[in-house]
Amino acid sequence: MSLPQGEIRKSVLTPAGAWTLRFQFTEINFTPTFNKIYIIGAFDSAGNAVALAQFTGDGTGFAGNLTNLYTFTWTPVQGATHSVILKDDGLGNLTLTVDGVNILLIPFAPGPVTGTPSVMDIIITDNDEADGKGSFDSIFFANGNIPDGAEFCCP
Repeated sequence: MSLPQGEIRKSVLTPAGAWTLRFQFTEINFTPTFNKIYIIGAFDSAGNAVALAQFTGDGTGFAGNLTNLYTFTWTPVQGATHSVILKDDGLGNLTLTVDGVNILLIPFAPGPVTGTPSVMDIIITDNDEADGKGSFDSIFFANGNIPDGAEFCCP
């Protein structure tokens, strides 16, 4: 039996060209496994993923944009909060930083992934049905390549 932990969608206007997606997510406070999945994606008016990041509790992940989908590895830690920066340089090249560490992106397939048009979609799935909750916080999606140390705030 599959029990999604949660999903939320928010209307969004996606940038054309270079962009920066910055967010934090907290892992479910239970042993990380491939059944714990954390996804964030921003989809344009055609439903194409302009920005996409998926972290799986087995230490694998995907990142993508309108041009390509990449795989990567990362280090899950039960209950840990991670700071993530995903950037597109406007030419379709992605960079990913997790907790201040640059992550090697390995080409996987042409993009984009598709989803619900004109939304930011945030999903946490826990198919182990374990106790504990995960979260996404401090999500900022902006035009241009914002310096990593820039401070974001809400009005």
